[in-house]
Amino acid sequence: MKLFWRHFDSINQAAAWFHVRPITIKRWLDGEIDVNPMAEKLLIIRARGYLPDDTRWMGFRVDEERCIIITPEGRVFSPKELDSWALRFDEYHALKRLYQLDYVPRGHAITVSWRPPCHRASTADRDQR
Repeated sequence: MKLFWRHFDSINQAAAWFHVRPITIKRWLDGEIDVNPMAEKLLIIRARGYLPDDTRWMGFRVDEERCIIITPEGRVFSPKELDSWALRFDEYHALKRLYQLDYVPRGHAITVSWRPPCHRASTADRDQR
């Protein structure tokens, strides 16, 4: 009962969220009928912040009203920011490959050393000619 009122301001709001009629919510709260097990699971998921029951998600939260994910350290990410991470990652590795900045492709242990495009022979090389 406490969990219900922590997440809903009214019976109508809960009815809309669970896709049931308000009378059904009233019957659940009064104990006239048993709460639908799936509705109970949905409420628990909502209370946890929509994240899976996995220790790696411990401390993360979802703020439904602001449409953000909050990390345990308090950093905030919007869906657009999360969606752009893959693009940023790909751009970063493309630039490293382009400029050969000690690029290590995933799954390989070979590094490429950078040499300036206008590599000139050293003075020792010139003296030998």
